[in-house]
Amino acid sequence: MTRSENVNCVLLKYFTKKAHADKMLDGNLFAQRLKAFRNHEDSIRADSKEGTFLIQKDDPSFALNIAGIDIPQRNWLDDMPLYFEIVDNLNIFCLTQAGTRSSGDRDDDITFEPDLPSKFGNHVVVITETREFLDQAWIAIDREGFTACAEPVEYYTRYPHDIAYGPNGVCWKMAFLKPRVFEPECEFRIAFCTGTKGDDPKTLKIGDIRDIARYVYLDTA
Repeated sequence: MTRSENVNCVLLKYFTKKAHADKMLDGNLFAQRLKAFRNHEDSIRADSKEGTFLIQKDDPSFALNIAGIDIPQRNWLDDMPLYFEIVDNLNIFCLTQAGTRSSGDRDDDITFEPDLPSKFGNHVVVITETREFLDQAWIAIDREGFTACAEPVEYYTRYPHDIAYGPNGVCWKMAFLKPRVFEPECEFRIAFCTGTKGDDPKTLKIGDIRDIARYVYLDTA
């Protein structure tokens, strides 16, 4: 299991419904399969190349040869994504890293990005004790026998190709790369591998978190 040491931050989870925020406070982390994010119903949030090994058409370090014929990159219509089944089937729980002015114990200590409520919802779970939250997640992951990784998303202009295999043959880094256009989301992810295939999400039950998190409603009217 890989866990980022960069956890000295407040984590936020935005919801469109308070009932969903309450479920998270109960300790239910609803994690979609990674491949579901490619076809998100919200076109602003969707990334059609999410979780792929991406060969960009203007990347001079790659060449395409089909049946012995070199295909010049100028003739490529688009970037070329390569899909890995084990990465497609990872379950992903997405959070947002918040800027803080002090401890994050008060709402006015936290910097809420003004554009995020309109994208993700006004109902927010604020996790002030991030290490404790991740500790609870690890306990649940270990109990289930999953492998996992948790760290901030890396935003790229040029896709980095230093991809290495980790436990269970998972290229974890592929699940934590997004184009720089998504950088304002400041995303932090928990990704875990159940060893199963399919489209079904997974709810990771980590136990009540109300002692380390709280609910906030952001009135953007």
